[in-house]
Amino acid sequence: MSQNDFNIANQGFPSFRSDLNDALQALASNSSGATEPATTYAGQFWYDSTNDVLKFRNEANSAWIDPPIAGLVQALSDLGVTASAAELNKMDGVTASTAEINYIDGVTSNIQTQLNAKGVGDITGVTAGSGISGGGTSGTVTVSHSDTSSQGSVDNSGSTFIQDVTLDTYGHVTGLTSVEVPAGGDQLFPSWNPASTPNETLTGSGTWTKPSRAATDWVVFFMVGGGCGGTKSYGGSRNSGGNAQIVYGTIADLPSSLTYSVGAGGAANQAGDGFAGNDTTLTGNGRTFTAEKGAADVSNPNQTVEPNPFRTNQFGTGVQRITSDETGIQGGKPVNPGTYYNYLTNAVFGGGGGGVGTGQGINNYPGGVSLYSGNGGAGSYTGNGGYGTVPGGAGGSVYYNAGAARDGAAGNIRVYYITP
Repeated sequence: MSQNDFNIANQGFPSFRSDLNDALQALASNSSGATEPATTYAGQFWYDSTNDVLKFRNEANSAWIDPPIAGLVQALSDLGVTASAAELNKMDGVTASTAEINYIDGVTSNIQTQLNAKGVGDITGVTAGSGISGGGTSGTVTVSHSDTSSQGSVDNSGSTFIQDVTLDTYGHVTGLTSVEVPAGGDQLFPSWNPASTPNETLTGSGTWTKPSRAATDWVVFFMVGGGCGGTKSYGGSRNSGGNAQIVYGTIADLPSSLTYSVGAGGAANQAGDGFAGNDTTLTGNGRTFTAEKGAADVSNPNQTVEPNPFRTNQFGTGVQRITSDETGIQGGKPVNPGTYYNYLTNAVFGGGGGGVGTGQGINNYPGGVSLYSGNGGAGSYTGNGGYGTVPGGAGGSVYYNAGAARDGAAGNIRVYYITP
């Protein structure tokens, strides 16, 4: 404790020095003591050692003022601030500028209460953007997802699947395209009976015009080339019926028109091999399909089918080419099996082969039979051969000193309209 009245009276030198030292020590220690100094002055510091608080005297020298932080609290209290020291301490470390602190200028009530009040009230404006409808400027506002698509639901089954999905700018589905996937291969062929009566039969040459039918209806073109003419010779020739080709597609796939030319039958030759028939053709969108003609002296049937994959041609249709070689139709069929002339003459889709005329002493060799096209004419050893029948049957051949060989038959194009 070091306190002094800071009044140096007239006195002897030793006492003066002692009194001066006491006064200087009191100044240095801020008049430290458990009790306030007995003599006080306005503006005087006193370190209250009991409470560890540095106080200073007010201007009137009538009271001690608390430390600056306490004085700040007191000053804020005088301004109406009710925050506690702990609450004020939450601002510790805040580096807000004067301008930022001034943001609270004009606040008239508890800030939290005012913030809570800002959390309620009407929306002042909601504007619907693209693909959205609704909005408003007051009250309850509803915003809805705009319906920009008229596409309905698609419920496929079996081998029909959705192939294409069309979206608009907003990602809405506006179109669905379904296709039927062929089962077990790359050909998708309608249910069709080639033995049934066709809707049209095309002969000669001309233009086929697509009829007005449902886009999903099928059109099948059953094409047969002209059969080979009969031969008059010593050995008798093996003459082929016209080959077949089947072209098919939906009304939607086919062009509005196709040009066609049906092959004529080959003429008989009374002094050698019969003349070949003519090809049957069908043309559209820059591509031509051909059912080949029957020819003479075909002795090595290849027994093959040559399919073109579905949707590979420019019609957007399917094509299947079936040769009349498929079942070995070339040549005659003598009664005596196992001889040189024992060639099968029968066919499935193409025309039947012509019967032969041989030196075996047999007068009538039957022509080939076709399941779905014309039969071949009979061959003869002593008499006349038989004519091939439409479409595509080959003419019958005769022996060199017999009667007349006969012409092969013209082909045709049979047209079938099929509703799935």
